[in-house]
Amino acid sequence: FRSFTDADAAFHRAIIAGAGNAPALKSYDDLRIHLHLSRLFIDRDQHTADTRRQHHGIYRAILAGDGPRAAERMREHLNESKDLLIGKPVAPPARRRVKSGNSAKEALRT
Repeated sequence: FRSFTDADAAFHRAIIAGAGNAPALKSYDDLRIHLHLSRLFIDRDQHTADTRRQHHGIYRAILAGDGPRAAERMREHLNESKDLLIGKPVAPPARRRVKSGNSAKEALRT
């Protein structure tokens, strides 16, 4: 689980850093420990395969230079993560899943 959370944090941090928004990056860095602790202490399934699938969609949109699609995929990902955190039911994904693995590269691989 630790390797997944490390890869997840690195993915989000890289996107924020790439946006060049220093205040947002500082906010993310300041909140990251709280996000990590919430995963450890809230009795919820982690849905790592869904997260990897979502990250893959965000990554592909960024690589394609499609900012609006990347933003929409990120909004979907953050909203679903929030819903899972508070225990709100989440609809099953309609898109294909990315094979699970332990590294950030695997999470983003096509």
